[in-house]
Amino acid sequence: MNQLNLLLTERAERRLVLAIMLTLGLWASAFAGIRAALSGYRPAHLALLRLLVASVILLFAAKPMNLRPASIRDVPAFFILGGLGFTAYSYALNIGETSVTAAAASLLVNTVPIFTTLLAWAFFRESLSSWGWLGLSIGFAGATLIALTSNNGFSLNTSALLV
Repeated sequence: MNQLNLLLTERAERRLVLAIMLTLGLWASAFAGIRAALSGYRPAHLALLRLLVASVILLFAAKPMNLRPASIRDVPAFFILGGLGFTAYSYALNIGETSVTAAAASLLVNTVPIFTTLLAWAFFRESLSSWGWLGLSIGFAGATLIALTSNNGFSLNTSALLV
């Protein structure tokens, strides 16, 4: 019985590692994929396509995951949050990537923890140590440097603000 449990645990660990590798691979290639797709699609069309694909995948994943349908009272919140959280993000990212490199876009998108920390500090009175402030400053300086860099030298790339 112990050998069977060990075998099942090893299989589960391998599946978990494969799932993590797949997720990281898809996530890491997303910005290059967006940049490539923008040669054939407009930013709004690409955002719609990405959201439709995700919706279809979620539709098929909902049954095996035993997800129950949403309450009717939650539907307005889903539309508001979906519109702001997914649609606006995808559309702004796609517009930004029309003139920002995929590498710069991926770095700029990953500044979310900086802004999350600042919002938590401002609204929820979260405390930050001096190391925390130093880390925020370094991260923000790096993001600013990326946003101000263009192929022609040092100037504000307004598309970086959309990313």
